[in-house]
Amino acid sequence: MKIISWNVNSVNTRLEHLLHMLENVKPDFVCLQEIKCENARFPVEQITDMGYCVAISGMKSYNGVAIISKHKLEDISFEFPHAEIDAHNELYQQEPRKNLESRYIEALACVGNSAVRIASVYVPNGGVSAKEADLDLGIYETERFKYKEAFYRDFKNHCQNLISQGENLAFAGDYNIAPQAIDVHNPKNCAKNIGFLPREQEIIANFQTLMPDYFRKLNPSENGFSWWDYRRGGYPENRGMRIDQILFSPNLEEKIQAISVLRNYREMERPSDHAPVLGEFGL
Repeated sequence: MKIISWNVNSVNTRLEHLLHMLENVKPDFVCLQEIKCENARFPVEQITDMGYCVAISGMKSYNGVAIISKHKLEDISFEFPHAEIDAHNELYQQEPRKNLESRYIEALACVGNSAVRIASVYVPNGGVSAKEADLDLGIYETERFKYKEAFYRDFKNHCQNLISQGENLAFAGDYNIAPQAIDVHNPKNCAKNIGFLPREQEIIANFQTLMPDYFRKLNPSENGFSWWDYRRGGYPENRGMRIDQILFSPNLEEKIQAISVLRNYREMERPSDHAPVLGEFGL
């Protein structure tokens, strides 16, 4: 089976690329992040015409995630238990976050006699918000970074609960942290910026004790960059980061066949700043 994770950076802007992928790569599942549209504006008809079904958690202009599947999707959920996020909801005490800001969707798919739980996750970036830009706070003290930390704690607890029940997990998304020095173009400089800060490296290392980094196990010497800044010639100069991943539960380790980055989609006209990541596995 094939599963793709792609921060599409507007599904309607990248619709031609997405349809090309469905026709030519023929994935079983596509997990999209940053669809940047409400559910009613998602191009459902064009996708279902190609034999896929869709589950969507959208919002206007920002965020939004979706799962596109060849297989029937059941037990669809738009959130996971988020007690830690609620406890750190400092700037939004009167506005509890709904559906984790449309950053998460999961569903169960039955394939033959087996089942796999698929998720598309868009982890918060953790950068300084507009409300905090003039407060001269250290990055670790900002509300958005605390939200990112809390998101990871709650998400890990959710994964741990599912793993303890023996579920097969394939959780794909923009995790917004590059795990190791090999995963960034300039480790010294990147360690000063969001996405590769020392505390973030600790966060992702802790999370991956539960959901291992099988891309790195399968590709020990490949940088595997999946994101390049639009600005300053990021892609032509290969100044990228590996922040998009497909993470599998350990019980699927022996069934993971390959994980790769489809860089050709970053080279198309009007591309997303992220390239899709392709995982191939069996059940």
